[in-house]
Amino acid sequence: DFAEVWTKYPTSDKVPAAMHNGGVAFARMGQNDKAVELFEKLVAQCPSDPFAKGAQEKLAQIKGK
Repeated sequence: DFAEVWTKYPTSDKVPAAMHNGGVAFARMGQNDKAVELFEKLVAQCPSDPFAKGAQEKLAQIKGK
């Protein structure tokens, strides 16, 4: 469970990847609101992480920009 990573281990270097992958999973299940929330949280908390760039791209896709 991706959520377990960022809730149990918030300082882990695996958190950005888990958040990104969780967002992708939500988007694939059609739960775009949850995906957007997670991607935005990732971008806000880890703006310099490479996964944040991927999250920004996914946000643009979901929002149709």
